[in-house]
Amino acid sequence: MTALGDWLNQRAAAHGDELHRELAQSSSGICHLVYDPALIPLGSDEDTVSWLLENQPARSINIAGAKLDREVLPLYRPLITSQSQGSGILASSLAVSLRELQVQSLQRGIGRRIGGWVQTTEPDAAFGHLGRSMLQRRPEGTLVWVRLHDPAVLWALWPLLSVRQQACLLGPLMAWWLHDPAGHLQVLRVQCASSEPLVLAPEQFPLVDGIHAVNSALRQRLAAHGDSAAVSSEQALHWRQSAFAAIRRARQHGLSDERDLSAFCNHALLTHPRFDEHPRIAGSLSRREAGQYFTQLVDDVSEDEWRLIAAEMSKLAGSRASGFPIHNRD
Repeated sequence: MTALGDWLNQRAAAHGDELHRELAQSSSGICHLVYDPALIPLGSDEDTVSWLLENQPARSINIAGAKLDREVLPLYRPLITSQSQGSGILASSLAVSLRELQVQSLQRGIGRRIGGWVQTTEPDAAFGHLGRSMLQRRPEGTLVWVRLHDPAVLWALWPLLSVRQQACLLGPLMAWWLHDPAGHLQVLRVQCASSEPLVLAPEQFPLVDGIHAVNSALRQRLAAHGDSAAVSSEQALHWRQSAFAAIRRARQHGLSDERDLSAFCNHALLTHPRFDEHPRIAGSLSRREAGQYFTQLVDDVSEDEWRLIAAEMSKLAGSRASGFPIHNRD
């Protein structure tokens, strides 16, 4: 067993204990596993073949109004964790979830099929409500499928929503546990439920469209860190905040291409959160021509220059924190 394997097993066991305690207090040990069958159908591999139970079948989350093949619709299935069978599937799904979010796995494009573990007393109504919230209408009128069953999407989207929108997203769902990118178990809850489906505001779509770039940057940051076991939940939250701040600034610079947004977020997390304020980068952005990609602007910036930019921006930030006057070098 490798050190990573030991860590995965220990964390999966700890999260299993935590969920058992939570569920036993309020729902007789029942939760619902959310699963994405788009890449690996449920029961088609050795990890999930034992998860198919005739007496507790998986059901599809229907996305009303969307023309989707049934094979790609997310699934939910009950787990009676007070019984050995349900408890075993919970433990197995926690281990799979932790294993599939490892950077090496994500970089191979395997994706995350474990959407989390949901507590609700009315599953059909709850997941029907969730399906209605997944289809959103853009300001220009087109429909888009927001993959709320993907933990990478849901974890990133949650802080962008108002308290009212969070209540509309969960509806009859009492709690939703999922793994953050660093492998910490997070729970989403609201004080007051809502029967209305989630409706995104027009001004939220530029950030929602940037979620892929944010997750790409987070993967790069975790890979650079080298040891996800040492990344705290607070650090992951800080990186998420920095990445979305970078998306906002990239939009202000007129950037919209997905590759540009990903590159901009990567530099915000790997170089400096405000790297674009450095004269070397700010000057290039100010001279950017219509249609020119950000990646083209910085293509000739060497690794040594990026390290210098990081050092100078960190020094600048330290001077600001000290109250020293900052002189513009332009």
